[in-house]
Amino acid sequence: MSNGKNKELFKKTFILFFTIGILNLIGHKLLLYSGTFWYDKILHFLSGFVIAMTVVLFYNMFAKIYPVSSGKLILVALFATIFIGLLWEYFEYYFDIALLDGGDYWDDTSLDLLMDFIGGYFGARYSIKISNKYI
Repeated sequence: MSNGKNKELFKKTFILFFTIGILNLIGHKLLLYSGTFWYDKILHFLSGFVIAMTVVLFYNMFAKIYPVSSGKLILVALFATIFIGLLWEYFEYYFDIALLDGGDYWDDTSLDLLMDFIGGYFGARYSIKISNKYI
């Protein structure tokens, strides 16, 4: 893959990562996590998206050594997204920081992981398309 495409994907991944950080700070300052149901879901979607972008970016560095199909790359990105999502949910549970507005923790966790998964899928597809590697 050309170095220019890697730089473009890195730039977009970094911008999204930075944006998620800013949105997280805003969410905490304005109490959006506890008062707005959908805010947490958007952040989970975007986080899944950026995790998958990061997986594709790292893969692109080693693509010549270990070539895989776009389908396999999407699966790897999804597994990484779900793994990190599960770690995050465990972190929230362990430290009792899940901000639920009277909701059930397990329902919230299931929906959070679903949003991670959906974001991961679209993030992987988008990243592969940007890199012009397979799609």
